[in-house]
Amino acid sequence: MERSGTASRSTRNTAPLLGGTITTAGGGDFAVVSDAERDLLYVVNVRTRSLRSTIRLPTGSQPTRGVEDNLGQVRVALRGTGQIATIAISSGSLVRTDSVCPEPRGVAWDSTKATLLVACASGELVSVPNTGSTTVRRLGAELRDVLVHNGKIRVSTFRSAQLLDVAETVTPLALPRISLPPVRGTETSFDPAVAWRTVSTPNGLSVTVHQRAVTGDIDTIRTGLPPVVVPYYTNPCDNAVVRSAVSVADATSVLSSIETSAVLPVDVAISPDGSELAIVGAGDSSLTRMPVGNVMAGISGGICGPIARIPAPADALGRPGDALGQPVGVAYVSNGELLVHSRSPARLTLFPAPVTGATTKPTPIAIELEGSTESEAPGFRLFHTSTRGIACASCHPEGQEDGHVWTFFGQKRRTQPLSGGIAAMAPFHWKGDLGTMGELVDDTFVARMGGARPSPEVVASLGSFLDRIPSLPPPTRDTPVDMTKGRAAFDKAGCNTCHGGPLLTNGASTDVGTGDAFQVPSLKGVSRRAPFMHDGCATNMEERFKNPDCGGKTHGNVSALDPIELSDLTDFLSQL
Repeated sequence: MERSGTASRSTRNTAPLLGGTITTAGGGDFAVVSDAERDLLYVVNVRTRSLRSTIRLPTGSQPTRGVEDNLGQVRVALRGTGQIATIAISSGSLVRTDSVCPEPRGVAWDSTKATLLVACASGELVSVPNTGSTTVRRLGAELRDVLVHNGKIRVSTFRSAQLLDVAETVTPLALPRISLPPVRGTETSFDPAVAWRTVSTPNGLSVTVHQRAVTGDIDTIRTGLPPVVVPYYTNPCDNAVVRSAVSVADATSVLSSIETSAVLPVDVAISPDGSELAIVGAGDSSLTRMPVGNVMAGISGGICGPIARIPAPADALGRPGDALGQPVGVAYVSNGELLVHSRSPARLTLFPAPVTGATTKPTPIAIELEGSTESEAPGFRLFHTSTRGIACASCHPEGQEDGHVWTFFGQKRRTQPLSGGIAAMAPFHWKGDLGTMGELVDDTFVARMGGARPSPEVVASLGSFLDRIPSLPPPTRDTPVDMTKGRAAFDKAGCNTCHGGPLLTNGASTDVGTGDAFQVPSLKGVSRRAPFMHDGCATNMEERFKNPDCGGKTHGNVSALDPIELSDLTDFLSQL
């Protein structure tokens, strides 16, 4: 375990939106708020409605989820440095940081075993007891949140939007897909994707806010629009190609799943008595509060359902404030008060619990956090803001990709990642037909998403933001990979011909036997991007090489490899 030294003042790094940023503690007296952009933790005294302390972390720490343990401390995942920060609530100070895994995401406290559970995007479920040895169980990549109830562990996955019940064996539970009435004789379905946040109710149910993405041909949900461009909407409500939903599951099945109007539903919370649910939408700056009974009964307004827009909060002196901003975190306090964290402006808004018999609602109270008045990069805002029910981050969550395969006029195209230094990867799209970031914005944000054409300065800001998003690191393995043998197999099969250089791509468009030329993608972080190929034909790397109809018949000289070399190749690719 490593411990940190003195933390220096951090600068705003515009990390992609993460969500789940509030941890309540001390019986509801305090809240620890994570600010991944500024590498700060705020300790807030909820009772006095004031900021108690600000903890500065090393640049790139990216604090996110947190949980209170049994020692009066809050443990916070630092996804940028692979550590857990321990915060003493009594003093509002940093106690230590401990290395835990490459990409910690979700945390939970198992009170029956006095053990911290950490779910890691790199595939590990780590158990850190107060006393004894840390244990690691590898469940595969993209773990998101971890829940524990009566000793039973459940983990969510991010892109694939599954719930994994972890015991001696791992039992997956899929969130439901939905189907719409046929349009022009064709059924349109929506599959679950991108589980932003999963939390527990007081009685142990799991509540997940997630997206669904259309699986039918997008052309079938068009109405009266020219065939030159396939839009991502027709009506901004009913026909958005990405929808948001909230699903409730017990130990064995999904009990209910309804749509919600929130765009980028990055966080959800359940009231202490289990009667109310709150969702924040970062893409449309929304706060939705609804009775849990409505969710269980399947009462939903659909993508255009009513949004409980929050009023402009007052500041600490009761003076009128401005609008909420962009909410990224929501949590209830033990007495029923609701907290909402806005990243820009940096603010915690407290909604007092309703007073019995009162004719008016209590006035929200704004607690200003550091950086509340600073400006932000306009490209960052554009990327995370809804236009007609969809944001860029809907399909590219956290600047990556949703793993979804889309259909345009019968042609399948898998979402491409935007990470790993996109500026050097032009031209864009699978066909390589868009030479600049401006052309990409015009084609996708303007023509398909219905947004207003941004200025050249905003486009440049967007490109700068995206270019700083790193590729995803590979998942860890129990057995180390022999990279020397893997590289030899890679070169023997001729993969290095197109996938060479620092980005592992030559940037060209090539026909590898599919009948059409497509951009050669970078192989950096490729193991985290299943399904593979432009049409998503391979669900895993082995299928890509063993299925002659997937990936093209002249896509490398794989036939030159014997079975051991082929295994060396797939292992090598898994660690790029």
